[in-house]
Amino acid sequence: MGFNEPEQAVMERTTMGFHLALASDQVSTLFPEKPTAFKSFEDVVEKLVPYHIWQVCDEELDGQDDETEVERKEREEEGMSYLSLLSMVYWRKRNEC
Repeated sequence: MGFNEPEQAVMERTTMGFHLALASDQVSTLFPEKPTAFKSFEDVVEKLVPYHIWQVCDEELDGQDDETEVERKEREEEGMSYLSLLSMVYWRKRNEC
């Protein structure tokens, strides 16, 4: 019992979308644009919502971690590859201006 190929493809696209959105928010908070005054409510939301990624769950603060060392390293390597890719894209865009 498992997922068929179309279901797997949808899950992969969805997962990739979440990873890219998270990495995009990470990059935008690590390398923010020049500070400017908020112009509207939408501007406030657009500028501040990406900082949600730095919210830490209570379980993480308690030090409870069921993840093995190998799983943690794999997750970190995967996350860094997305972050590296987005950082490269961000710097190219920034240098074009």
